[in-house]
Amino acid sequence: MHWHLDDPKTILDPRIITMATEINLGKDEGIIWDRLGPPESIVDNFEFDIFDRSRTALSGTVGDGSTGWTDDSTTTSLKMNEAAVKVLTKGSVMLVNDTEMVIVKSVDRDSNLIDVIERGAGGTTASSHADGTSFKVIGGAINNNDLKDVESMFELSGKYTNYCQRFPETIDREFDDIIQARKAFEQEPQIIREALDRMFRKLAASCILGRKQKKTKSKPYMTAGILQQLAEGGDERSPLRLNASGITDPETLMKTALKTVWAAGGNPRQCYISPANKYKFGPLMDGHVRLSRSEAKVIGTESPEAFLFDNVEVEFVADKDMPDDRIEIVTEEMINKGWRKDDILRGPVEEPSNSSLEKRFAIYGSAFIMVKGVGVNHIDVHNVNI
Repeated sequence: MHWHLDDPKTILDPRIITMATEINLGKDEGIIWDRLGPPESIVDNFEFDIFDRSRTALSGTVGDGSTGWTDDSTTTSLKMNEAAVKVLTKGSVMLVNDTEMVIVKSVDRDSNLIDVIERGAGGTTASSHADGTSFKVIGGAINNNDLKDVESMFELSGKYTNYCQRFPETIDREFDDIIQARKAFEQEPQIIREALDRMFRKLAASCILGRKQKKTKSKPYMTAGILQQLAEGGDERSPLRLNASGITDPETLMKTALKTVWAAGGNPRQCYISPANKYKFGPLMDGHVRLSRSEAKVIGTESPEAFLFDNVEVEFVADKDMPDDRIEIVTEEMINKGWRKDDILRGPVEEPSNSSLEKRFAIYGSAFIMVKGVGVNHIDVHNVNI
């Protein structure tokens, strides 16, 4: 954090926009940063909040942790658990074990018990169900005079606080050569391009690996990158994570992760992955795909572009800043990069004179990363060792 970065005389230099398009980073470098778009809302403070709504799964298990539904005839005081009764109300139609249907008559949330109108509703077969047997709510059915007893249900908001991070890139010139320095900025934009190249490499790395930090008297603001935001919650915002320790097969890892995020209600289409891990998916389908390397665009090539599972194609996005022990399966349109209002990337701006020996210029701006849909639309796969 240099003092000149708060200089109110700084101005936007349109050369930044032009030269940024000419930056040619290395293979797999800055890929994720370059793909991200801006958020819908303007961020005008260094500190900002990201709000997400929960998405309650309309499913659960029967039983209280020790006893399930012990027969096929009881309709009162059927044992449930706290998580299950939260998604039920009078009129809820439950399909238990994909075989028996019941309609909820009442819910006792203090004792975690329910009454049902009958067993084996709709012509289904009534049966006993062991503790932990799964159910899902497949609809609602109720008489008009009972509508007043239906309890409303609402989702919760989760809040995650993040910060803007000021990125500086300074260029020094000797004071004795000030005239030549000015000519260089006018006639040799290569110097500026090199500074921008360094800037974008820093932005690209921070986009993934950044850790948030609130400003204190001695510490500057830092922004949380994608990895931290997908692994860290706040209030009702709980991340969706898969511990991949012990999963050594790449295909099993991907299928397990996808089934987990689908069960939470998400449908991601991008997989952020390290180049080393991406190459490990290449030979998986060699024995099944009968296409030439040039024709194949899904898994089975030496450098696969996507993983295809259950008719869902998930694009591989390899970035050199992704660590080998993490894979992020994401809904990319819900991940944004941006600049704080009136503090976008700009320069090179000449600093006020503070030395008789040098002249300094700077490129800088305050950037942030924003991830929405945490807990539903993305899954963080950690402890990867494939």
